Amino acid sequence: MHSGIFCVIFALVLLFAAASSAATPSGDPIKIGYLATLTGDGATWGQHERDGALLAIKELNEAGGVLGRPLELVYYDVRGRQEDAIQAARRLIHEDKVVAIGGTNYSGLNIAIASVVNSGEVPQIGTASTNPAVTVDPKTNTVRPYTFRLCYTDPYQGKVMADYLVNKLGVKSTAVITDIGSDYS
Repeated sequence: MHSGIFCVIFALVLLFAAASSAATPSGDPIKIGYLATLTGDGATWGQHERDGALLAIKELNEAGGVLGRPLELVYYDVRGRQEDAIQAARRLIHEDKVVAIGGTNYSGLNIAIASVVNSGEVPQIGTASTNPAVTVDPKTNTVRPYTFRLCYTDPYQGKVMADYLVNKLGVKSTAVITDIGSDYS
């Protein structure tokens, strides 16, 4: 139910942002959370994602905000670590009171925070999280109702690549090396 409401609100945000006048937004800001790896391995990627989110919010606010209210990005550096991502997700939900969370770009981090965002009923959209377990709990095979992704899953990408190799390039055999103990392999 709440994920449907989030989708409607997101669509309205885009609609009102496009149609609103350039009046200065006023009132309490609508807080959106963002989890990014800003230091350590993957920092460049996380910094670019954060900067893109800040730019989008700046442009929306310059166009009048959402429903006349300004947007505010509340972001935390999760350093590519599950413990930091879990702690930051809890803080965004319980202390900062965000309406949604963007990031991270790591499957393992999104899997780690899935129970936090789902129990807090706050939608979270991972940016480049291809592991199917990001959105579907592998133990129960149930959809995680508040966890979303912006990209295709690994199995889908594998199928498309295999189809291309066989049907376009005529490849007869291939091999895949994977580490079943890694969320990123």
